[in-house]
Amino acid sequence: MSVLRAVSWAYRKARAVRFHTHFCTRQETIGHHSHGVAVIVALVYPDASADLLREALFHDLGEGEWGDIPGHTKRELGIREQVSQLEDCEMIRQGIPRPVISSEDHRRLKFADNAHGALYCVEELSRGNWEHLSPLRNYMDWMQKEPMGLTSEQELFEALRKEWVTYDRGDVRRHGEIFGV
Repeated sequence: MSVLRAVSWAYRKARAVRFHTHFCTRQETIGHHSHGVAVIVALVYPDASADLLREALFHDLGEGEWGDIPGHTKRELGIREQVSQLEDCEMIRQGIPRPVISSEDHRRLKFADNAHGALYCVEELSRGNWEHLSPLRNYMDWMQKEPMGLTSEQELFEALRKEWVTYDRGDVRRHGEIFGV
């Protein structure tokens, strides 16, 4: 497998659209999302391993091949593991093996993944797009159930929680603080 072929495939798949089941004022791609997750990993976890950063960059590329199936759909149909295997196999076939990360790094990746999803929803809500309140609730529900040992995790979560509570209450007079608006 050539590096050029793997790079070409990854480049094309990074352009796949996320949140295709919701109206978006600013469309997000897998590439936008992966970059955002990697940035969160690098900033929240300054001791992040190279494998964790690599996984943050690659974690959703397989969705470009099979589509970004919403999490609630995978749960409802009981196909989360099958879809994950399809995505992993395609990445390996394309010459992009998934790094093996520790359970703690996996928890960190999930935190960063959900935090980035929540940030995107907050941005959409700040633009008046209320369709993203439900996905924001899902991201925040996951994040508040997980243990957060680091001050940096707690700080980011608390900022997102304030935005979530504001939008959940429908208080449109006070919003957008996380973006300095």
